[in-house]
Amino acid sequence: MLDTGNFVLVNQTSAIIWQSFDEPTDTLLPTQVLNPGGQLIARFTEKNYSGGRFALSLTNIGNLALYTTNFPLYNSLNYNYLDYKTEGFGLQVVFNQSGFLYLKARNGSILGLFSNEVSVEQEFYQRVILEYNGVLRHYVYRKPPPHSDSSWSIKSFTPGDICTAVTQQTGSGVCGYNSYCRLGDDNQPLCICPPDYTPSNPIDELSGCFPNFSRQTCEGTTHDENSYVMKVLRAVDWPLSDYEHYQNVSIDWCKKHCLMDCSCDVEIFGRDGDCWKKKLPLTNGKNNSSVDRTAFIKVDLMILSAKVFILSNRTGYIIFN
Repeated sequence: MLDTGNFVLVNQTSAIIWQSFDEPTDTLLPTQVLNPGGQLIARFTEKNYSGGRFALSLTNIGNLALYTTNFPLYNSLNYNYLDYKTEGFGLQVVFNQSGFLYLKARNGSILGLFSNEVSVEQEFYQRVILEYNGVLRHYVYRKPPPHSDSSWSIKSFTPGDICTAVTQQTGSGVCGYNSYCRLGDDNQPLCICPPDYTPSNPIDELSGCFPNFSRQTCEGTTHDENSYVMKVLRAVDWPLSDYEHYQNVSIDWCKKHCLMDCSCDVEIFGRDGDCWKKKLPLTNGKNNSSVDRTAFIKVDLMILSAKVFILSNRTGYIIFN
């Protein structure tokens, strides 16, 4: 095991016959490189290190990009959400001892993968990791003797907002189906379920959500639009999930026609009078101040009645919202 963190096998003449630096998983260490055909695969969840939903890949033709994968085929690339536009001239991704992560081109020029990158003093350990949520981050840790508050801290990361970076034609997006992504105060993406939806897997925040009520169907008693109500989410959208688009309509018209449509689960209203109908599964969900739209989620009135009944029994009061 070398001081760089590279585990090597050598022959009798000390020539390297195999090294772990040639078989990266989700992490690069200083002095490690990615050659054409090399890639990092994000882990599945924060604590599950099997292959996951995102990849950093330098293709054989020299193009470098961050991709979603065709999960569970995690070695199959789907959509590039950050393309460094290097097709034809990318030679090698290098993470050097000074803390620079860059692409070396065939003509000798370099392209930094992080903006405004500066060198790191030698008293820091370093690593670059493709996180399970699709963000590429550069971490540093002060070398011994450590201070009492020493910990890995984020030095740089890309893309700046993973929630808005990914909008793919197939697949769920950053978060799972029917959930939406919001950037937290620490620049970490949060995957959130709509009102009266439940996480599909509580220990996998990217697993998506499902409704915890009976959805409206086009047959029997559940077809009655009077049994459902629309809940509001502002600045939320699931682009590419719509099956109808109306223009120059009012917000009340939009809500009414989703309630009347037994296939409609969600409708999105834009301030210019655009109305989009959507049905499950919802994809590419995002919540951001730049999303100038309002989402209305169709939920079963029986859910609301049950909540009011429970609340009244516990407190002696009934609260209407």
